[in-house]
Amino acid sequence: DGKRMAEGLYANNRAPTTANGHFSITVNSTIAAHAVVVANSTFVGGRCAGQGPRGCGIHAGLGGGVHMDIVNSLFVDNDISDVNIEGGAVIGIGDGSASADSSLIGIVHGNLPLVATHPLSGDPRFVDPANSDWRLRDDSPFINQAVGAIFDYPVSAFDLSGSPRVRFSAQDPGPYENQTWDFIFRDSFD
Repeated sequence: DGKRMAEGLYANNRAPTTANGHFSITVNSTIAAHAVVVANSTFVGGRCAGQGPRGCGIHAGLGGGVHMDIVNSLFVDNDISDVNIEGGAVIGIGDGSASADSSLIGIVHGNLPLVATHPLSGDPRFVDPANSDWRLRDDSPFINQAVGAIFDYPVSAFDLSGSPRVRFSAQDPGPYENQTWDFIFRDSFD
């Protein structure tokens, strides 16, 4: 079975003596596709010592046959890199692969590429970052932009705050669904 990190908020993690800020995972087996799934999560403000290009977002070591999916997730303001992906061919176990769908990922390092579909770009416009409120504001360009399919993982009917996970046509990326955005008045129409 693979590893799933879903519907989580990873904010302001500090690792002053290690290479990785939020988390690091290594999978060295021949697990089928979708062995590592990172979905509907936000990774923000990771700080760490780093190690070369290994940064303070997430790190994945992927052996041959292992695939990592990053879906509907936001990576913002992590030192050095948001995502670091390394294969195992240099130690004789082959290289895995990684893809991202409907996610905001700024800096990617490592010796494996991250194949992106429906990439998000720009400012997510969080409600109040200074006070650790990582929900999307009503004027966020990312509302209803989480259109990536999550493999082998049932999406909860509720977001991290216990509110309905889907409003209107699609869910929002990250662990929270905006609950105040008014579809009727979004273009200032009265």
